[in-house]
Amino acid sequence: MQPLTITLSHAASAFRLEIANASQSPVRIWSAEFSLGYDSVYFRVSAHDGRECFIRRKPAIWSANVPEFVSIQPGRNHALRIDVNDGTWVLKHCRIEPRTKIEIAAVLEIPDDEISKELAVTTGRYESNNLEFGSIDEIVNRDGGGVNDG
Repeated sequence: MQPLTITLSHAASAFRLEIANASQSPVRIWSAEFSLGYDSVYFRVSAHDGRECFIRRKPAIWSANVPEFVSIQPGRNHALRIDVNDGTWVLKHCRIEPRTKIEIAAVLEIPDDEISKELAVTTGRYESNNLEFGSIDEIVNRDGGGVNDG
C-alpha cells in the first residue's frame, strides 16, 4: 500500500491539494515553503488531442537549504492552496489551444536521496485524480498570471 493519496479540487481560482496519510504510521513530506520541497508539487496537463505539458514552479534562489518537513499523522491530511497565477509558476510551456478540453492532475514527487533517508521523509511519485476543464484558459490567467514569465 502506498503511504500517501492525493486529491485535487478547484474553486475560487485556486487548486486545493489534499495529501492524505493512508498508512498506519506518521509520514513526513518536505515543506513546500523551503528548498527541498519547493518544486515537489507540479501539475500534469493533458489535452484531449493527446498533447501533454507540465506546470512547475519557477526556479528560486535559496540562501540556505532548510530541511523542513510536514508530519502527517495516520488517517489525517495536509492541505495546500495553490494559485498557479500567483507569479511563482511557469505557465508558458503549456501551449495548448484555448478551445481544447484538458485534464489536469497534481503530482507530488519526492526523490529518494540521502537527506530524505536521513530524516525519514516519505519518497516516491504520487498523482492525484484528474480534473476536467473546457480549456487551459479556465485555470491560466493570460493577462497577468505569468504566462510570459520564467
